[in-house]
Amino acid sequence: MIYLFLMLGGGAVNYATYVILIAIVPVVAQHPFLGVGGGSIAGMFINFCASRLFLFKYKRSFDSL
Repeated sequence: MIYLFLMLGGGAVNYATYVILIAIVPVVAQHPFLGVGGGSIAGMFINFCASRLFLFKYKRSFDSL
């Protein structure tokens, strides 16, 4: 359930970035796939950071080196 809530944040950033790019950048308004790409990259970054910081926390042990 925690995974779902964390990934919803990335989905919200994805959609918000898409909408903002469509509204502000004329080239993106003419070619919406550019907005999809920008939103996907932003959402992917947020999902990666959320997963790394909150979901998959682990302690690194350097004893095995």
